[in-house]
Amino acid sequence: MPGLILWKNQELDKMRRDMDRLMDRLWDDFCVLSVPRMFYEEPYFQFTDTEDSLIVEARIPGLKPKEMDVSVTEDILSIKGVIEQEGIEVEGDYRRVQRRSTSLSRTFRLPCRIAVDDTKATYKKGVLKIVMPKMTSPKTRGVPITVKR
Repeated sequence: MPGLILWKNQELDKMRRDMDRLMDRLWDDFCVLSVPRMFYEEPYFQFTDTEDSLIVEARIPGLKPKEMDVSVTEDILSIKGVIEQEGIEVEGDYRRVQRRSTSLSRTFRLPCRIAVDDTKATYKKGVLKIVMPKMTSPKTRGVPITVKR
């Protein structure tokens, strides 16, 4: 069942990206762009389920590592932060400055239990990568039954 949930989420993400691209095309073709493109980029999260771990790659435009708060429990991943953005446009004799502060909070229910102490997060070239090893299930052993008379 976890595979089905991940597949559904991946398909929904793909559909959302396709709709975003379509809307961008329509917007660029029929409207005058009054807000810099950096102000409406959306965070992107990709989940990969391997045999021994869950891997999350997050591209969050404008969010720096110092501004991120990543927390994980055995079955919940939470990413929070505040994105500060500024756009400057110079035309002729005037200069327009636009500032925006956006709060980001995403919480994901994980499809399996995670070994919290072994979770690692790295940030490189604008991509946050979180590797969460799956918790190993306890080994079962047979219990001998003694018959008393």
